[in-house]
Amino acid sequence: MARPDGTFYIQPSHTTDSFVMAFALPDTQTGEPIDRTLQAFTFREGQALRLEPGVWHSVPIPVRFFGIFDGEEESKTIGPVPVQ
Repeated sequence: MARPDGTFYIQPSHTTDSFVMAFALPDTQTGEPIDRTLQAFTFREGQALRLEPGVWHSVPIPVRFFGIFDGEEESKTIGPVPVQ
């Protein structure tokens, strides 16, 4: 839910949870995301963020849903990835 000033505040349910989110700045003319500004960030150990109105963002993605791919095996191993 948006706050009265239009910002969003996102934090994990538990201080030990971690999540990843992707962000992109909006084009001032069209409002569409600018590809070259796309970045992803990991939030962990109780970190939270406040999003300004208009910032394009993904949903929070729990770190436990990421897969491990070493580039050598044909079948990919999906499992927890430790946060570094």
